[in-house]
Amino acid sequence: MAFGPNPGGRSRFAKLGMAINEELTKACRDVLEIQVPPGLVYSKVKASSIYKKIRPEQELRLIGAKIDGYKEFDITLLYTLIRNTCTKIPRPTKGWGGNTMPSVGETTIGDDIERIRLIRNNMFGHISSASATDLEFHGTWLIITEICQRLQSYTKKDYLSGLSDIQSQALEEENIKYVLKRLKEQYENNQCLMEMVSSAEEHVLEKMSSLGACVLEKVSSSEELVVKKVSSAEKHVMEKVSSLGERVVEKVSSSEELVVKKVSSAEKHVVEKVSSLGERVVEKISSMEQHVLELKSKSDEKSEHFLYYIFMKITN
Repeated sequence: MAFGPNPGGRSRFAKLGMAINEELTKACRDVLEIQVPPGLVYSKVKASSIYKKIRPEQELRLIGAKIDGYKEFDITLLYTLIRNTCTKIPRPTKGWGGNTMPSVGETTIGDDIERIRLIRNNMFGHISSASATDLEFHGTWLIITEICQRLQSYTKKDYLSGLSDIQSQALEEENIKYVLKRLKEQYENNQCLMEMVSSAEEHVLEKMSSLGACVLEKVSSSEELVVKKVSSAEKHVMEKVSSLGERVVEKVSSSEELVVKKVSSAEKHVVEKVSSLGERVVEKISSMEQHVLELKSKSDEKSEHFLYYIFMKITN
């Protein structure tokens, strides 16, 4: 959207400003109230990173929200709170704080909140000329109408009737000046809040970087400790294994000596038994040989007597 001078352009520009300040601001208040009840918003902001950058008058509004609600919150502060405290609202498809208008098919609540911010910023960028052509007006008005249709489905509030009233009314110059004055004030507040958000984001990044360095240092220290523990454990295990090995060798050596002694004693015993048995066998054999000789001698004598007997029988 590019604004430029044109007859009736100041009136159209003012109507766009009124749509932002009235219906779109109402929609943002209702979205925030669904997500964060006014009585809790101050505590949520105080617990967030943006609290340190909140100006005194903004802090008073946050405190007063418990009684007055969000009626004194302008669209710039509302956007900042929705972005930083409404965790259940899905992030815009292209992310928060970009410079490109969401595509036609990108229609989440986060996308519409970004559309509101970008339309308002485009208005701020042309605040000096404060004029819109008929084509510029109708193109922007169509986007605003679609935003209101979607957001009123979510909040169950009516914004389209208010838009219709703004579009149909004829504005006096005094009304136009009032709207432009409010737009300029909001532009100045927006610049301050954007600096605050940017500073808060830088603070978060610094904290994350510091935390990352701390984590890496802890991990490195833990790794060194683990290596030392493992090395000590390995050394202890090796010492135990070495000691156990020595004891095993001693036991094996002692067992071998005992076995050798047992075998030697057994061999000696066997030899003695065999020697004793051999002697007994020799004695038995010798005795048997003598007995055989005696039997043979007796046999010879009997043979001679028998022959002599035969001979005598024959000769007689």
